[in-house]
Amino acid sequence: LILRFPPVTARFFKIYVERNDLGELVRINSILARDIEPVTAGTKRVTSTLLHKIGAGLTAQPFKATTLSYNFSLTDTTQEPDAVRDTSGVHTASLTVEPHRLLKTTFTYQHNFDHSNRSGSKDKGMDIYSLILHSNPLPTLSSSLSFVRNENRSAGELQSRNDTASFNAAAELYRNLNVDLTYSFSRLKDFSTSQDTQNQLLSVNLNARLTARLNATLGYSFRQTRAESPVPGRTTTSHTASGAFTYTPSRFLNFNARFDLSDTIDGNTFSQQYRLDWTPTARASLFINYRRMTQQIAGDSHTSHFLDVNGRWNISRYFDLSANYTLSQSGNADRIQSFFTTLGFRF
Repeated sequence: LILRFPPVTARFFKIYVERNDLGELVRINSILARDIEPVTAGTKRVTSTLLHKIGAGLTAQPFKATTLSYNFSLTDTTQEPDAVRDTSGVHTASLTVEPHRLLKTTFTYQHNFDHSNRSGSKDKGMDIYSLILHSNPLPTLSSSLSFVRNENRSAGELQSRNDTASFNAAAELYRNLNVDLTYSFSRLKDFSTSQDTQNQLLSVNLNARLTARLNATLGYSFRQTRAESPVPGRTTTSHTASGAFTYTPSRFLNFNARFDLSDTIDGNTFSQQYRLDWTPTARASLFINYRRMTQQIAGDSHTSHFLDVNGRWNISRYFDLSANYTLSQSGNADRIQSFFTTLGFRF
């Protein structure tokens, strides 16, 4: 019996008979490989990489209230002997005008490009146009209005465009009481997938110093996403509220608590986080962090816990000892604990 197989490169061959109904009548006496091509020693391959970086900048003030600036950076990499070349760079030009002492206007254009002679690679480019108007009508009030357009191209064809308009206002309502308001609207068009998406975001943050040792931060955000295509009219909305408190009884001890509540079309999530930082001496410190998160999705409730304890002791200028303990549990899953310690030596 002669077994034949197509040419193959291998160091050895092994034949395994999976089933033999003839018993001792079938025996393999020898394996003969014809037309053997001996393997010769490999050749040495040396590659080299040459990197060029160039940067330049120019700033001019033709008028008292007008400033022009231009910046350019180029990175060029060549690999031999394959003659692979990658080139990328950024052009940035800006114009700043202050028509009034309470108004500052800045227009910026930025062009990013990426070119490579690798097989199958395409030239990529990105253009960013931005217009920002900034005003400080009062010492306790500042506001800004911005418009940004971002265009991405591949092989000279426009792939996507993102237009964003945003407004921000920050004010000191009262002593030790600050508020920050932001609203933005963006529209993303992906021409390769014919996808059109609109996003709205409204956020309000309140920061207050209640006492000399207690600070509080409250926040609320509203986000809405609407897909015009390929599924028209599909809208998702989410609400998020947060609160954080920091209590510092002394310069050696610090407590922090944070609460977050998020509500979406799929369900809601409530998380709590408590932290303690204690530095009893200049050589010792203790950090404790506990986080609890509860999720309710489609009528099902799921709770997870996480605890992290870390201690450090600088024994001397040459030795330090650190220990860490973690505990985590998600829902009804098994509890996972870990502990490790490290002794460091410096010389």
